[in-house]
Amino acid sequence: MHEPRRSSGGRAIRVDELSYRKHRRYVTLVTDQVGRRIVWGEEGQTRPLWPRSWGDGEEGWKQIQLVSMDLSTALKKAVDGQVPHASKV
Repeated sequence: MHEPRRSSGGRAIRVDELSYRKHRRYVTLVTDQVGRRIVWGEEGQTRPLWPRSWGDGEEGWKQIQLVSMDLSTALKKAVDGQVPHASKV
């Protein structure tokens, strides 16, 4: 998936990096926690892989209030850069 799917409000998301193939390949997933579905994913680790828009374009990022994630340095940096206003858990 390269373009994000419409979320059901998108106020709470989860960001995960999953490894597969003996921890040599990764996929980054963004999940709508309210709608309980994957709304964006791409092969690779966090870096700047995030979708450029969310829901209603750039304004959609401002609607996100909560991000759940692990606390890896790269993931935290990416999330802080994209949604600095959101609470992180």
